[in-house]
Amino acid sequence: MNRFLTPRARRGACYLLAMVLVGVSPNAFGDGSSPVDLAREHMRRGQIALESGKLGEACFQFKSATLVLPNWWVPHQEHLRCARILGEDPETLVAQATRILSIDNARPTLHFIRGILLEDLERNQEALEAYERALELAPWMSEVTIRQGRMLIAEGQWQAALNVCNRAISKRPDDVLLLNQLATIYEKMGETRLLIPVLEKLVPLSNVPTQPLARLAKAYRRIGNEQKRAEVIQALERKTKRP
Repeated sequence: MNRFLTPRARRGACYLLAMVLVGVSPNAFGDGSSPVDLAREHMRRGQIALESGKLGEACFQFKSATLVLPNWWVPHQEHLRCARILGEDPETLVAQATRILSIDNARPTLHFIRGILLEDLERNQEALEAYERALELAPWMSEVTIRQGRMLIAEGQWQAALNVCNRAISKRPDDVLLLNQLATIYEKMGETRLLIPVLEKLVPLSNVPTQPLARLAKAYRRIGNEQKRAEVIQALERKTKRP
């Protein structure tokens, strides 16, 4: 009989079967509920499960919402997050992300998640392209820049990593994660004189100022500025002695 069903009917049948298998009545949410109401209820239950640490249950609820409303991007996004953590097949998840983005391409977080999944599959160029698309839509997402920068650094593409990082910092000049990444890039490139002002900026911004101070002391030693190095070491000692 399955071959006589339309794709939509097959999805509905799968949804009803899933409900029965876990002991949930198809009418558990109330008679006459619309697909939108059902999907929202699944999302609500998924969020409650997530907040309770029940990742498997949350993943099931989000997946159920995608079966009720296959073209609604929100449950797909939440399901992809959970499913990756639970170790579901990344190829399948990439296909899911690609399909929903073909319907609604203006979702930066979905592009970001797709990039992570592609990175899991070592499809690095496609991952970088996904991160780039996410940043085009949401340039303030520093977590995307960090991920993209790490990939470029790992591949030895220092200039490309520097360009990505500087572009993001121009929009978020006090972002500690971005500044740390910029400092790492300058260290790897041997650009000590460019590194020093970044570290000096990091000291008052960082939750652990001893780390940029220690790096700053090494940087001043590399350029032979013993006076500034001594000042930094004194500041470092004051920080470490503070109760």
